[in-house]
Amino acid sequence: MKVIIIEDETLVAKSLQKLLMQVDASIDVIGMYDSVKSSVAFFESNNASPDLVFMDIQLSDGTCFDIFKKVSVQLPIIFTTAFNEYALRAFKMNSIDYLLKPIDKEELSKAIEKYKRISLYGKQFFEEQFKQLNAHYHEPKPFKERFIVHHGSAFVVMNTSDIVAFKKEQFIFAVNKQGEELMTDFETLDELEEILSPKEFYRANRQYIVNIAFVKQFKTDTYGKLIVWLSIPKEIQLDISREKASSFKKWLS
Repeated sequence: MKVIIIEDETLVAKSLQKLLMQVDASIDVIGMYDSVKSSVAFFESNNASPDLVFMDIQLSDGTCFDIFKKVSVQLPIIFTTAFNEYALRAFKMNSIDYLLKPIDKEELSKAIEKYKRISLYGKQFFEEQFKQLNAHYHEPKPFKERFIVHHGSAFVVMNTSDIVAFKKEQFIFAVNKQGEELMTDFETLDELEEILSPKEFYRANRQYIVNIAFVKQFKTDTYGKLIVWLSIPKEIQLDISREKASSFKKWLS
């Protein structure tokens, strides 16, 4: 079985390669790519034809979903990531499986077996599924630029650039520059992630999506977790897990 690994952290990619060899010695990793750019170049070259792709979601120059906007990928994919909030989006893309980092050997083995079972349907099955996928993702979709929110008994139009953060409690609120929390009609932060620019907004945790323009400062605690402050009159302090710390720093830079 020929495999390629798309992963922006070299040590993680090599660790996955080693695990694959332990799970199935017949697996041949024919290439490793660390960015959207290099991955697109590989798929465009057609010099090799892997059977399966292991794909990290957060890459050095974007997310793996950017790959599908630029090139047709008619191959089965096992997604790997530290962020479980991407699961729904990945499964919409007819992925074989979705593995959370650090990757567990037993879970990896199950994913490989699942691929082998599904592959019995033949290559045509995957080609049809990924034709639908690429037709959906090939054209870039515009991101949301304004929201209608509740302000007492009235409705207010807010430009996306003026929203400091989205906050989830019983409802989803948009926090403005004055620190006011205005209720939206959204039910989950996952819905918002689909329509917000990933260059401007980041899913910090289960409660917050933050606007890059209002990140004031952050520090690392003794456990590797990040403590982040947003710069508005009513200061907001939030936590980002150790697993997401590297991704957050890449997003800021």
